[in-house]
Amino acid sequence: NLFTEFGLIFDQVSFGDDLTDAVQEFADRVGLEDVQYLSASIGIQYGSGGDLARVITILSQVIRERLDVRKKIRAIS
Repeated sequence: NLFTEFGLIFDQVSFGDDLTDAVQEFADRVGLEDVQYLSASIGIQYGSGGDLARVITILSQVIRERLDVRKKIRAIS
């Protein structure tokens, strides 16, 4: 369950883990490429400081476009 996974991230951070470590462990548990991208994005922005909201917005657009391309490929084949 997705809410359970986010709850685990919240609990890890609440108990002192770094956000980047908690999100990376989430990505490892889920095993999806898009979640790995999210984890990497959070890690980079967390370390360098910057506009995380902008990065996540762009990442969400990329993920949506990838899903659209996959749907088109399925329709063609």
